Amino acid sequence: MALNAAAEENFSFDLSAYQKKPYELNGRMDLMATQIQVNGGSAYSHLAFKGDSAEDFIRYNGELELEGLYRWEQSSVHARTLSQWQDDVFKQTTEHTLQEAYWHTQASERWQFELGKRAVKWGKGYAWNPVGFVERPKNPDEPEQNREGFVLAGTTYTRSFSAPSQATENSTGLLKTVSASLYVLPVNENLNEELALSQQDIDNALQWTAKLYALVGQTDLEFYLHQSSDGIRDTGLSFASNLASNLEIHGDFAWLDPRNRLTIDADSGTLESEQRGRFQGLIGLRYLSPNDTTWIAEWLYSPQNPSETELNTFYQFAKAEPNTPEFQLAQLAKSAYSQTPPGEHALYLRISQKDFWDQVYLNAALTGFYNPLDHSYSLTPELSYSGYKNLELRLRSSWLQGAQNSEWGEKLSGFKTELRARLFF
Repeated sequence: MALNAAAEENFSFDLSAYQKKPYELNGRMDLMATQIQVNGGSAYSHLAFKGDSAEDFIRYNGELELEGLYRWEQSSVHARTLSQWQDDVFKQTTEHTLQEAYWHTQASERWQFELGKRAVKWGKGYAWNPVGFVERPKNPDEPEQNREGFVLAGTTYTRSFSAPSQATENSTGLLKTVSASLYVLPVNENLNEELALSQQDIDNALQWTAKLYALVGQTDLEFYLHQSSDGIRDTGLSFASNLASNLEIHGDFAWLDPRNRLTIDADSGTLESEQRGRFQGLIGLRYLSPNDTTWIAEWLYSPQNPSETELNTFYQFAKAEPNTPEFQLAQLAKSAYSQTPPGEHALYLRISQKDFWDQVYLNAALTGFYNPLDHSYSLTPELSYSGYKNLELRLRSSWLQGAQNSEWGEKLSGFKTELRARLFF
């Protein structure tokens, strides 16, 4: 009895250890070195070295990302910063960006409001985001990395319906949850300038965008509407549904009003602006095998991107002598043609395996991009190890293959190897 009494007296329960703290602060630091084997005869190597002899080189990168939040009552303040450093044969740069800084409040069970700079994430695509009307483009090589947001004011209304009865639980026509979001974004020369679709749209204008979400049975549905101040309107649709417990199908589809885009006219030898707006879409599958291998496959169709003829003209101009007007035009148009993918079609495949070769903390992946029109491609195998506390090491190499005037055959590099150390704190 005495022993039991002593045990009861010594036992204590610290409730504060389990309570959520009012603040959070975390981050990551990346150090990366990339050995780049230059494709000396390619269009982008000619642009980068401006006709000089192309040489292989090493690129060094560093990133510091800090993220924090503070909570009180029903509100919270979120902030995220990113500092980047790069050093290679072309330049040495340092850049600091405030990626997010916004206030959020849960006014009631159904209503929430936001104000500030926030990264909105729409769509179901993994490598690309065709319906990202108020998002910065994804980097297909690093699709999960955080992106800078836009300044906005928004509200979201969410309603969940009562749980279905056992008899109707598996009904695919059952509406389980509905949510509606509305955002207003100011656009001028100092704020959200990247969203401007014309000069009229940048003169102290407002854009607004809305999303309607519904969970119908086992299917997520999202509908989008984006309106600029000069009357340009984009609409979109996304869906994701489970065909089986380990197989998902997803898609993003957008209908774009005409907007200005740069193109090189081969006949006149001039850089021109034309209006082009079309449907663009993505369809994909995600499969998890019994041995914990994840397969992601996607096809992207972007007919508003440059055609094969336009790309060939750009490649030819980029290979011209540096002192010619053609080369100067290619330099001006480079940003419009260097997106991934630059053309109208792209296929994406990623295969990832946890505990590779039955080694705990060792993960492997293979990523591939393929252009079905010119049959060029890139393959990137990688290994990552996270067995050290708060540290991840990743090694990957990329092969870029293609004929002359093909997407991957005209890249700066034909082969590159990258080593990255990522520290979490």
